[in-house]
Amino acid sequence: MFNDTLVDAIYAWHQTQDDVLSREEVGQRFVYREDKKANILAPVEVQCDWLRAIGFQQVDCFFKFFELAVFGGIR
Repeated sequence: MFNDTLVDAIYAWHQTQDDVLSREEVGQRFVYREDKKANILAPVEVQCDWLRAIGFQQVDCFFKFFELAVFGGIR
């Protein structure tokens, strides 16, 4: 569901750029992108703990959408 939602959004953006990519081409580029193997997901709380361990304070997750998250803190 996440991939479909994100591919739809990327495809819609390409349409605003007068890009000729089909939705299928956009999907293939997303699924087989170069950084896919290096993008190892870790739970948000684990990543927040990493920030705390290197000195960040008031660490929190501010936004989550499927597998994407925006989190941070004050250093």
